[in-house]
Amino acid sequence: MTAFKSAVLALTAFALTALAMTATAEAAPRIVFKGCAVWATPTCLMMKATNGKVYSLVGAGPAFPAGRRVLAYGRRSGDVGLCFAPSATIVGFRVLPPGPC
Repeated sequence: MTAFKSAVLALTAFALTALAMTATAEAAPRIVFKGCAVWATPTCLMMKATNGKVYSLVGAGPAFPAGRRVLAYGRRSGDVGLCFAPSATIVGFRVLPPGPC
């Protein structure tokens, strides 16, 4: 097998793996969060979902308002990690009127 064929085969395998991972991530169930996110540690932003489970929020960005009521949507993105909770990637959110958390 020539070097060119080996490179094409490797790139094809990489592309198929990436497609499979993307399809799996997109198939993850949507999670709804309503309430206030809190900093458990300086690196762990945590929030309870409407299903009663607590998740570590990933990808929420610096604009995500910790300590304020929000309605957020996300997808489960991994197993239990450094924050000792399953992680969820935030897809979108909106700030709710002030009220109890």
